[in-house]
Amino acid sequence: MVGPSRKRIGPKGDLTVTAPIVFGRLHLLPVIGDFLKAFPDINMRLTLGDRNNNLAEDHIDVALRIGALADSNLMALRPWTGQTWRLRQAGLSERLFSAHSSA
Repeated sequence: MVGPSRKRIGPKGDLTVTAPIVFGRLHLLPVIGDFLKAFPDINMRLTLGDRNNNLAEDHIDVALRIGALADSNLMALRPWTGQTWRLRQAGLSERLFSAHSSA
């Protein structure tokens, strides 16, 4: 509980994320509202597109891309391989996959 004399402790600031169009629509858009409710001091800008952005010039904090890296100067982190997902928020996987299985 946050009282009038206490400041909210947690992440705050701007967060710019880019992802492929289909991946973003299927996997990010359904959970962004919950993320922003959990972290109300974050201002998120989500850009969906299939082109590779210049992360520095476009001021992008997180870029999600699928496939091989075209530029050998980029560093990739592989959060999962194949169909293995690690979803840490309670109930998130149920909301993600139940929404898509009913479609």
